[in-house]
Amino acid sequence: MEFFIYGLVFIFFSGIFTIPYIEFDLQILPAFIGYVLLLKPIRKYREVEKSFDEIYYLSIVMAIFTLIEFVSGVVQIDLMNKNQTVTQILQPITTLIVPLFVSYRIIWSIKRMEISHQVNLNTDILGQLWIYLAILFILVFFLNDAILLSIVSFASYGVKIVLVYNLANTVKLYRKHEKGVLA
Repeated sequence: MEFFIYGLVFIFFSGIFTIPYIEFDLQILPAFIGYVLLLKPIRKYREVEKSFDEIYYLSIVMAIFTLIEFVSGVVQIDLMNKNQTVTQILQPITTLIVPLFVSYRIIWSIKRMEISHQVNLNTDILGQLWIYLAILFILVFFLNDAILLSIVSFASYGVKIVLVYNLANTVKLYRKHEKGVLA
């Protein structure tokens, strides 16, 4: 279950940084690695909780798509031949909507496991943090002011950090439950 944490870290904190003077884009924490990391726990826990099925194939598709984006950035070629309009449509989908949906399905599926096993995994806090993250992502769509956009982006990184931290606590609780410590 730890791979949920690692995968979301790569997906949430993936970023492209341009190296000045040589005009080279470097992607830090490539998102495709995050989606590949998610496949292992999804495959394992979808036998326990069927709701993980909904993000299994989406994670495969996103791993391939983000890998192509990563490779095109490394070789400095537009492999998908995207024009400006396509980029404006795909970028919010791949960087905001899909990660938000995947994280929601992970949290919701763990919540269902919590209910079915009748054990406290503290998923309520994860749900609240996800709502905060969704609100911040929605604000990104409507903000035109660079300063406000920076503040919202900074706040979303803070919420992502707290969400990943609480997911780590949930994983610890689940591990204790698997070992029989929790009843």
